Amino acid sequence: MAGDVEETHILHVNIESRPPKLIFGTPTPAPNYYGWSNTPIDVPYQISNCASGLESASAFSPVRIAAEGKWVTTTVRVVDNAGNSVTRTTPAVSIDLNPPVTSASTDGTTVTLTATDDLSGVAATYYRIDDSDIRTYSMKFSVIDSGSHVVRYWSVDRAGNIESAHSLAIDIDPTLAGLIVNPGVISAGGSTMATILLTGNAPSTGLTLEISASTGAIAVPSLVTVAPGQSSANFIVKAKPNALVTSSVVTAASHNASTQATVTIEPTARVINKTVSESF
Repeated sequence: MAGDVEETHILHVNIESRPPKLIFGTPTPAPNYYGWSNTPIDVPYQISNCASGLESASAFSPVRIAAEGKWVTTTVRVVDNAGNSVTRTTPAVSIDLNPPVTSASTDGTTVTLTATDDLSGVAATYYRIDDSDIRTYSMKFSVIDSGSHVVRYWSVDRAGNIESAHSLAIDIDPTLAGLIVNPGVISAGGSTMATILLTGNAPSTGLTLEISASTGAIAVPSLVTVAPGQSSANFIVKAKPNALVTSSVVTAASHNASTQATVTIEPTARVINKTVSESF
């Protein structure tokens, strides 16, 4: 019918012009005393002032930071259903996921440890000799007891990463305690027993000594080895049949020490044939 009027329609329009608010919480786990972590860090966040609802987020809470480095951050961008957006940067965290590296050097008895860490830095280096107590390394140290030893060493960085222990084998030669010849008096052509004595046990490789005599009147082996774990070794000293000298000095020598003993030789009586001419 002409003149009809349509009912009034009402359109409700929600207008949101303010962007959402993004607030970060406390990173977890918390950093240690030095301000470092040795695991990835989760950073939670909350969104407010988002009446239209959240349309998208570049990363949902909590945001995980897994990259190594000092003062590492990442960004989060959120967009509401009205098209408003906000981008915020997370609190900075420091992450070190790798342990330090320790090396050892020795001159035979003295050990020097060197530790490096490319990120958080070395907090401490530790070592133990055989089954002794664990010690904190501060300067080079010596292994003084004779025998075979194992030095174990490792380091910890400021992020709390613990290095796997390394091992260094050290053999310390014992010193010579003496050389005994018994009996110390032999006849020409005879022999006797000599015994090398050490102050401790020979190392795992044994200890080889050089043997010599001051004269050619007696014969000795050129080398004698004290077996691993033993503190003495025997060898034979022989006097030559026609020995004319009355004594000879036997020497046993290692690379850093020597010891001696004297062998007395009793020459064999000689029969001298004489032709006697008589004149009549």
